[in-house]
Amino acid sequence: MDYQIVKIAGKNFPLYFGFNALRKFCRNTGTSLSKLQTLGEDMTLDDALQLIVVGLEEGVRKAGTGEIVTPDEMGDLLDEDMGGLSEALKVFGEQIGDNLGGEKKGAKKKDSKKKK
Repeated sequence: MDYQIVKIAGKNFPLYFGFNALRKFCRNTGTSLSKLQTLGEDMTLDDALQLIVVGLEEGVRKAGTGEIVTPDEMGDLLDEDMGGLSEALKVFGEQIGDNLGGEKKGAKKKDSKKKK
């Protein structure tokens, strides 16, 4: 899996939500590993900003380029473009689903048989 580019307030940000991003999120917020599975059900705005920022840190690391911002700076960007929040959280859901082997809702199962 690779990072994905999300446009927030006219700027492109590489996002990557892998194990390191989850580790940093847990460290920054005091969230336990067991609570990660229900994260989207009761997420605070601070949690959402922290999640986006750690995804950005990891995206920049993977991409080898990009600008890292603080949670406050990300909040300012989202003031300009609230749609960026839903886009970033969509990437989180897709990448975490891929990492955990989950299927996206409505996605068709891929045929695991090789063609001859």
